[in-house]
Amino acid sequence: MRVTGGVMAPMGAAPMAEIVSFGDIVRARRRSLDRQRTEQCIRIVEANIKLALHLFSTAPETERPVRARQVRQLAELLEYIADR
Repeated sequence: MRVTGGVMAPMGAAPMAEIVSFGDIVRARRRSLDRQRTEQCIRIVEANIKLALHLFSTAPETERPVRARQVRQLAELLEYIADR
């Protein structure tokens, strides 16, 4: 018999169970939630960029520089979020 992952297994047999630390489970769950939140944030910023582009295209000439800055800032924010 040999010990694999804290479980006694006959020689040549695959282990019956693997012991996973509680900390590993918590970290994995946290990473999963962080990934989901990041994806949700990306979708929200993308929707805001779409709206900002629409507002830019329909804005009067005097308002366009403000709308262009808004689009640029949202694009930079999206780039920052996506690179994380």
